[in-house]
Amino acid sequence: MLRRYLKYIRLVSKKPLLVLRILLNYFRLFIFKEQILRKVDLCLTLRCPCDCEKCSSAKMLDLERKELTVAEIEKAAADCRKLGAIQLNLTGGEPLLRQDIFEIIKALKPAQVFISINTTGLLLDKKFILKLKKARVDMIKMSLDSPLAAEHDRHRGNPGCFDKVMQNLKLIHEVGGVRSHLSTVTIPENIRSGKIQEILKIAEKYNSTLALTIPTPAGRWSNNYNNLINQDDRRILDELLKHPLVTEDTDTGYTEVKCPGGTECLYITAYGDIIPCSVLQLSFGNIKDESLTAIYQKMSKFPPLKESVTVCKAGEKKDFIDTWLKPVGKESLFPIDISKHPSFIKEKSGDKD
Repeated sequence: MLRRYLKYIRLVSKKPLLVLRILLNYFRLFIFKEQILRKVDLCLTLRCPCDCEKCSSAKMLDLERKELTVAEIEKAAADCRKLGAIQLNLTGGEPLLRQDIFEIIKALKPAQVFISINTTGLLLDKKFILKLKKARVDMIKMSLDSPLAAEHDRHRGNPGCFDKVMQNLKLIHEVGGVRSHLSTVTIPENIRSGKIQEILKIAEKYNSTLALTIPTPAGRWSNNYNNLINQDDRRILDELLKHPLVTEDTDTGYTEVKCPGGTECLYITAYGDIIPCSVLQLSFGNIKDESLTAIYQKMSKFPPLKESVTVCKAGEKKDFIDTWLKPVGKESLFPIDISKHPSFIKEKSGDKD
């Protein structure tokens, strides 16, 4: 595992204040036994040029609500840093659609945090990449659904996506100073056909890290359990994780391999709702109504989230899926207020039959 982190050590070494904050987090963790936040996904917009068949964010789009302003994002980022966050990941939708994207990046205080951006790549060119580098963005993330261009484009609902990702990988490699990163949803078909190994070869070509994203019954895949992986699939993924370029969310905790949603990681929606992660769309509060610190303390103490599990709870833990995802799978608008979730109400009432 140490080999995998060396590349990140080289990146954060350019940010002495970030290194100091990481050391402080471990001090707080081991000496004061505090619950420390590590990563925050900050959704800037749900607008997107793609129309992905598996989009996990599709059901969170609410045209009647306003996106967070730069001032609100700046306040949220400051609260995240106080809670320990060392990585802020800008996501969407397509975050680069925000006309104030560079104002937002500046507001995040990039000298103090690792900044990554999830993008379709469609809006990127060399000039844009250079501007992101100058703004002190550390990592540019793009999804790759298949090593086959036609198949990837079909999944994305936008012809030309595959070629654009390949162009961007080359440009990022040429520019230097910013790490390229691919993420792929590990659907069983890609695992069993060997396509996931072909995706890894693409990552190797450009020295990109590759994140394995576990499929879950969320977003447009709500109530779709056909794409969940089994134990044989998991064994193949575990072998892939031995590669120094390959990672997954459960593999990058402070001290242990575990599902980090709601404890070490959280997700802020485009409208300010706080949810454990992008696929577990249960709201514990909104930063427009109460402090992020209060919401985080409430969420991180929630027993189902506190439970230490080495796999993705929303994609691999059947009892968790049955309790927290399946009962709300037919809802059309997310996130669901945790206090209104059928399983939460059932537990509170003491009816556990």
